[in-house]
Amino acid sequence: MEVQLSDDSSAEVVITYVQPVILEQAIRDGFFSPSNAEAATHLAGKIRGYSTKIAHLFSILSIRTTFEPGSGQLELHAIRDIEETRWVIVKDARSLIDHL
Repeated sequence: MEVQLSDDSSAEVVITYVQPVILEQAIRDGFFSPSNAEAATHLAGKIRGYSTKIAHLFSILSIRTTFEPGSGQLELHAIRDIEETRWVIVKDARSLIDHL
């Protein structure tokens, strides 16, 4: 999704709500070894954090009523944080799969 920032620039961000419900159920059901269960638990936390960051970005975008100088930096920071978290989740998910 391309987000129009308040400073008239734009940035790309992947917007999706992901819930780690199946991952958490697999942990509870004993699908993973203890070390993989720990990695899966951390991954589930990162996935929940990603969804929280998406909600935070939407709140920033929805409450902006005036375009103050530099306010685009807050939006850009939120977008970069989301994208960084997304890449970490993908890397950690691949690592977990490789260890199964």
